[in-house]
Amino acid sequence: MLAPFAMLQGARNASALCDDASDGALTYGDLDDLVSRVSDVASAAIAKPLVMVLADNTIGSAASLLGAWRSGAAVALANPDLDPARTARLIAAYAPDFVVTRSKQAVVTELGYVTASPPIAGMTALTRSQPAEGRLHADLALLLFTSGSTGEPKAVRLSRTAVAHNTAAIAASLSLDPSHRALGHLKLHYSYGMSVLLSALCAGGSVVLTEHSVANPAFWAQARARAATSFPGVPAHYALLRQIKFDVARFAPSLRQMTQAGGKCAPDVLAPFVDMMRAAGGSLHVMYGQTEAGPRMASHAVSAPGADPAAAGRALRDGSFSIVDESGNPLPAGEPGVVVYRGPNVMMGYAERRADLSAGDECAGVLHTGDIGRLSADGVLTIVGRNKRFAKAGGVRCNLDLLEACANELGHPAAIIPLDDRIAVVFAGIDAAEARRLALSLARKSGLAPGAVVPRSVADLPLLPSGKIDYASLAASIGGS
Repeated sequence: MLAPFAMLQGARNASALCDDASDGALTYGDLDDLVSRVSDVASAAIAKPLVMVLADNTIGSAASLLGAWRSGAAVALANPDLDPARTARLIAAYAPDFVVTRSKQAVVTELGYVTASPPIAGMTALTRSQPAEGRLHADLALLLFTSGSTGEPKAVRLSRTAVAHNTAAIAASLSLDPSHRALGHLKLHYSYGMSVLLSALCAGGSVVLTEHSVANPAFWAQARARAATSFPGVPAHYALLRQIKFDVARFAPSLRQMTQAGGKCAPDVLAPFVDMMRAAGGSLHVMYGQTEAGPRMASHAVSAPGADPAAAGRALRDGSFSIVDESGNPLPAGEPGVVVYRGPNVMMGYAERRADLSAGDECAGVLHTGDIGRLSADGVLTIVGRNKRFAKAGGVRCNLDLLEACANELGHPAAIIPLDDRIAVVFAGIDAAEARRLALSLARKSGLAPGAVVPRSVADLPLLPSGKIDYASLAASIGGS
């Protein structure tokens, strides 16, 4: 039931959500009614169904997520912009009992699903014509796809406790209250975008859902018209805002809070926004996390007096960090090593198919992040490096080996190099124009934003004596890191 999640905390006549198609704001009472309608549809299935929501940034998607939870279902949040073949691959792997979509009805119908009810807030629920095999674990609440951006259906399994705890901890760390009105431009199927929605509703605040880019004047017109108070962004958003000379007074005079997650952002990029928020009497929080932690582990008010602009901050409520060496031995304060997180928001484990969803908790509240960091004596974490074959691109954590395999499928030798919140795809033996064309193909294939994939071309990929790609040499030659 929804009660353990405690998401809808606003008064019935208070504003809850609006989107690009809204004339006015949907109240909590209206949202509750929509949620109940979705719940009634999902409740007609087995005792605990799996509901896959192809979630766009609309009221319908938000109500579908919350309504499925109210029915007792587990939810898989998926990217609605995947190509039909990849959408079909996800559905085939997880055999959801329902698929909720705005635009992919034809794809879903071809897989043997039938319409379950008339559309609710523009979203159509389709159900399997034959029951799926395999029961879901009683604690399972949410599947968030990690490597799914590369075509692999790997998902993080999160429990009801993990989702509820992390949502409340985020709201508390940011001091959210009913006056909070977040700009919901981050995709709802992305863990950061989902947490923006849930933490706002948990605090009784509201969210301005939009499909507009921050580079679109319509985005900021909406921010002004809706009196938005909070802007969440990944490093690429802040770099873009600096480029367009963002000014609070002109773009969003009601803005009093900014948050940054989705990868480490250079302090010099954040510096002007720290100054802006201080001048406006507001705050800027850097938040460190991974999808595997539901998704936040730490928060840091970089706008606070004396705050270290490079730090990731302290662990959220009931969480803790430790730093260990490669053998798992604890390291003293100040020594860099692998970051290990412990908390009630850690995932149950991974899944790649429906059969995996019956498994219980395989992590016991411990997450080996793969990031390299150091911890001060008073518990402040600073990230100094990351797992060499994982990186953030446009705020999305990517498996570089899987992306590289996708790039090589395009017909030319390729290598992937991490940049700051982007990845470079380096093709061998082709010209720059062809490299640009293939990079766009890789972006479409992987579900990444085109701007997150930087094309490069070289005559040959440098190799180590072992025959493996010499990534360090390649990064140096193209100016990567």
